[in-house]
Amino acid sequence: MLAGELYINELAPRPHNSGHFSIEATNVSQFEGHIRSILALPIPPIFLVTDQVFMLNLLGKQMTAARTALADQPAWHFHDYGKAEIKAHRKMGHITVMGSIASAQLRQWGQEHHDIS
Repeated sequence: MLAGELYINELAPRPHNSGHFSIEATNVSQFEGHIRSILALPIPPIFLVTDQVFMLNLLGKQMTAARTALADQPAWHFHDYGKAEIKAHRKMGHITVMGSIASAQLRQWGQEHHDIS
């Protein structure tokens, strides 16, 4: 790089997707906090609604399995990103649950369906 030059690899002025659990598990989601900061609105103190939260990213064909299981899973907060094409290991959505029992059940479901990408 020459003096006075700046190289940028990537710009992503958005909340990071690893914090999607904040939609259900905090009083102010990372998305609301982002918009509040852009608009110079006050941001209240942010806290977890529960410390028993678990989020499972849905990769590849896990999305199809999750859609099938969804009707029998009332504890699931299901998020489908609406991507047109399912590809192996591609993040297609996520599921968030709260509570120790629901967390354990979703972990188990994820382990049972981990290799179907």
